[in-house]
Amino acid sequence: MQDLWQLTCRDNCRRFLCNRACCEGKSAHAFILDAIAQTVEQAVLEEELQRLAQVRWTKVLGAGRTVSWEDAKGYLRARDVDGRAHKPAARRVRLSLPPTPKRITK
Repeated sequence: MQDLWQLTCRDNCRRFLCNRACCEGKSAHAFILDAIAQTVEQAVLEEELQRLAQVRWTKVLGAGRTVSWEDAKGYLRARDVDGRAHKPAARRVRLSLPPTPKRITK
């Protein structure tokens, strides 16, 4: 049966790939599969991050109140120094939804 996946690359690329795989103690096939798995995992993580950011931003818009970055940074630094700090007060702000990023497809 013929291979379902067949990658075509130049000889210098093939040598480089085989060298890198050998350095990691893997076959070229295993090396490529690991690279694909890492890429897919990264894409899933980025998608989840975008979803979580959208949920949090929607909550901020709903509340209409937020803490400035300077106040939050000061709170975190103070908490890091002595373990106790007063939480900064949220302030009312005018916010709008940022434009939804467009996915770039290749």
